[in-house]
Amino acid sequence: MKWSRGRSLQVVIWLAVLAGFAGVASYRQYPVVGPDHWSRATGDGLRALAEGRLGDADRSLTDALEHSDSLAGADYRRGTSYQNLGDLRCKQMRWQDAADLYERALPLLESNPNPSLPQIGLLLNEFGWVETKLGRWDRAESLLRRAVQIREQAAIAPADRAVTLDNLAIVLVARGRGPEAGKYAARARAIRASSAGVTSTRRTEDPD
Repeated sequence: MKWSRGRSLQVVIWLAVLAGFAGVASYRQYPVVGPDHWSRATGDGLRALAEGRLGDADRSLTDALEHSDSLAGADYRRGTSYQNLGDLRCKQMRWQDAADLYERALPLLESNPNPSLPQIGLLLNEFGWVETKLGRWDRAESLLRRAVQIREQAAIAPADRAVTLDNLAIVLVARGRGPEAGKYAARARAIRASSAGVTSTRRTEDPD
């Protein structure tokens, strides 16, 4: 998995939210409640991840997970911590570990009384992509179809919708369903053409 420039920017935005800067949009959309241990550890971990310090990122994000029950919104915090650790395992190319973490994150984030559709859509996209790395095409298709549905409803950049459409098209091609894949790829191209100049926060990559 390549750590894209767009993902690095997304991490910077999330760090700004954790620091309490007003008016900064984040796909996590978590209400900052103060300089609690979970927020500090999460911020340290994401900063280390963006800078390529994977050992430091692992220690801080694991610490955040261990303190995720300390304040209100425990399920959401724990789900977010699992998602962050899943992103780290992706960077380490530990695909099964990433899939296991995303599997834990998803029901916790979905059970939140005010679920963040942008965050869940991103998680489904990443989870589906990891499943392609593991060759589990049925699961990958199911997750990416859900990601497409959610990301079409969520307030995210059009280019991000195009990324998920392309990911689904890749899976369908691998499953021998070229004509159906072509329809999703065409939708992705149309979105990009109508939103030229808008940068995606996530990349499309072909399965190995």
